Amino acid sequence: VGRDEVGAAVEAINAAFEGVDRMYKWVHICQGNYSVSDEYDAGDQIGHRYFDFEAYPADLISNINCDALMVEYDFVGAFESLLGDKQLAFGAADVQNKQVETPDEIVERVQAERWLQPEQTLLTTSCGLNHLPREVAFGKLKAISDASAALRGDRAPTPA
Repeated sequence: VGRDEVGAAVEAINAAFEGVDRMYKWVHICQGNYSVSDEYDAGDQIGHRYFDFEAYPADLISNINCDALMVEYDFVGAFESLLGDKQLAFGAADVQNKQVETPDEIVERVQAERWLQPEQTLLTTSCGLNHLPREVAFGKLKAISDASAALRGDRAPTPA
């Protein structure tokens, strides 16, 4: 996917959102999701890392007329100075890794993005959890919940 395609997608999304004013609009910028099973073959990836071949087009993506953008954690920094009043939901828990993050690890990821204001920060997984074992998916969601509570000062992080 190149800049022309991203620009066209931004225009299409904005056209779809035209006149939609009484709804919170959140757009997931997908990098592709794939199975992380033991039989996983890297050649069978489904669209993973659409934008790897050139600079990540955050400057174009930030023109989507929405309330929040959702991106994978490693692309958060690309939106510095581009968000305006949008919120940024970032995949603080990596669904491509079966290891469950600790709440402390997620807190560290959030705090590393010092430029992102607390009121602009939304925490989520990097993509869908459907391919993960239930206990792993639940652990990732619990770690996000506990990290969010710790960041708000509701309680200290606890191990996942």
